Amino acid sequence: MIAVQLFNGRFKFCNDKSRDTEVTCQGQYFLIKETGHVQIEARKWESHDLNYDNVLLAMLTLFAVQTSEGWPGYVHSK
Repeated sequence: MIAVQLFNGRFKFCNDKSRDTEVTCQGQYFLIKETGHVQIEARKWESHDLNYDNVLLAMLTLFAVQTSEGWPGYVHSK
């Protein structure tokens, strides 16, 4: 419960990697695919899969940190 109070909402990110704050993570950006196609994407302020936004997710995150369970899949999926 302490982690939820200390870190609630602090581990969020923008899907546009050039933006790092919630205030600047607005509007749209160009996403260039490996094939060369250009796509317009909306910027979103999102949470990581492992976070401290509520007690259940905090318990899961602490379990993953303590046991190293699920880290390989999480690191390679992002």
